[in-house]
Amino acid sequence: YGLIDQSLAASAKAGISVNPVYYANEGLLVVSVSVKAAVDGLFNVGAWLLENGIYGEQEDYHKVGDSSYNIHENCVRIDDSKYLGTWFGHTLGTLKAGDAATKTFVMKVKKDWKVENLHLAVFASYGERSDDKLVYTVCNAVDAPIDVPTPFQYK
Repeated sequence: YGLIDQSLAASAKAGISVNPVYYANEGLLVVSVSVKAAVDGLFNVGAWLLENGIYGEQEDYHKVGDSSYNIHENCVRIDDSKYLGTWFGHTLGTLKAGDAATKTFVMKVKKDWKVENLHLAVFASYGERSDDKLVYTVCNAVDAPIDVPTPFQYK
């Protein structure tokens, strides 16, 4: 197993639910994210707003008559996931197995973004001591639409 295979084979240490509300008139996306611990521990949460279908010419790839290489998917529009060396995500603190904590993200959607192409990548990270420092690793992540709730997922 490689590291990615090992992480995919492990049970999720937390479930994630996402409840987004998009206010078109204000251009605001308000996302309530709940993280439910499957084990006792320290948890953080982060959210990215991604857009698909963005056109951008590639200087180093040019094919006459085929512009599909200029279309980009999963482009990060907003990264709300705070990074400080050995940990990332906004702290939720210590949770007991079965307990949940919620963080609300408020994201300003620019007028030139295509709302129908937006989606969220939301992650939970779990803190463990390693060499006398606290290190967080992602223990679950979900891809969520911006217009419908996503129930708890443990993947």
